[in-house]
Amino acid sequence: MAIFLVEMFGWASNWTVRLVLIQLDVTAVTEWFALSYFGFVMQLTLSLNGPILYALSGEYRTAFRAVLRIGKTSQPTTPLFVKKK
Repeated sequence: MAIFLVEMFGWASNWTVRLVLIQLDVTAVTEWFALSYFGFVMQLTLSLNGPILYALSGEYRTAFRAVLRIGKTSQPTTPLFVKKK
């Protein structure tokens, strides 16, 4: 549900900007620039799926940690010292 709401906010912001620009009767170039800038808001909301799933789902959190190797190391590490000559 959280992903749906975040994505709908992104799309709704894009639709709102589009409707306002139509009412203001701006030039095509101005409309393109405005939609390009406000399109970043929509892209940001679409890119939040991973962090939302990580924050709200234990199964996804476990999967993210396994794939991205976050947390404990799977093998113990030993320090490496290099002797100078």
